[in-house]
Amino acid sequence: MKRRRMIQNALIIVLGISIIIMSIGYAAYGTNINIMGSATIENDFWDVHFENTTSTSNTTVSDYERITPPFSNSNTTSLNFAVSLRAGEVYELTTTIRNGGKYDAKLAEVLLNATTDEEGTTRDLTYENEYIKYVVTYDDGTIINVGDTIDAGFSRKILVRVEYLNPSDEESMPIEDQVYNFNLKMNYAQA
Repeated sequence: MKRRRMIQNALIIVLGISIIIMSIGYAAYGTNINIMGSATIENDFWDVHFENTTSTSNTTVSDYERITPPFSNSNTTSLNFAVSLRAGEVYELTTTIRNGGKYDAKLAEVLLNATTDEEGTTRDLTYENEYIKYVVTYDDGTIINVGDTIDAGFSRKILVRVEYLNPSDEESMPIEDQVYNFNLKMNYAQA
């Protein structure tokens, strides 16, 4: 029995040494694997702005103040203009809101501020009193709503119309000349 135990111990030692030698041999003959590759990161950017702002052929007033700032792919979503109308005159402009960036844009806020010396600020896209009416819509007549989207690379045309109404009662007409200053702001966020 003693002899048998010695043989078993010797076999265990020989097997253990064999496994160690095989492991070292495998590691010595093994090779490193290097995986090489490349990735391209595209230039992504945000670019939502007004462009191509012009008065339309429906404009009947000849002296209105410039649209500011000058719009030739200006990187802004704020449009300023002033107009002085006589009874029956109309001022109408179109502008394009363009998403030239890489991300879809969602309208987060839209404001039309109309101010005069006498009145405060009105924050509606549609307004009418006895002698003036103004409205801001898409050029197809649909209403502009918060949440409207413009896909990357696309644009929507905006129509702004200011009209001096002929009131039926002359007491409703303004006593002095009034210049209306307008500021249209359309703030977009990533959709």
